[in-house]
Amino acid sequence: MHTYLYRAVDGLGPLNEWTTNQLAESAEPMGSIDAVKASLDSLFKNLRWQQIGDTWCGGHATCQSPYIDIMVREDASGKCRFIVFDKPDRSILQLVMRSFGLNYACTPENGKLLAVQG
Repeated sequence: MHTYLYRAVDGLGPLNEWTTNQLAESAEPMGSIDAVKASLDSLFKNLRWQQIGDTWCGGHATCQSPYIDIMVREDASGKCRFIVFDKPDRSILQLVMRSFGLNYACTPENGKLLAVQG
């Protein structure tokens, strides 16, 4: 299950309820893809990055604890608005949210907000 981390104004609800315009504009940009990847690299040592289409996927090359599986991509303006984790541990989500100043964690597959206000 994917968990999207982002910063947005309060009250927007889960991502699966957003309009197309809200998806494009409501999550605040975190910076360039290179800046976001560099910040994630500083939080999680030994990440390996691979580009698949327009998405960068990061994780550990070997089985390490904690399990890390990250996806990030740029929007049309060249900014990253979401950090997406697959099957994250809650402590990982909290660390990333604090580090980036994010206030939402959402699993759109089931429409739930896992954490609000970091």
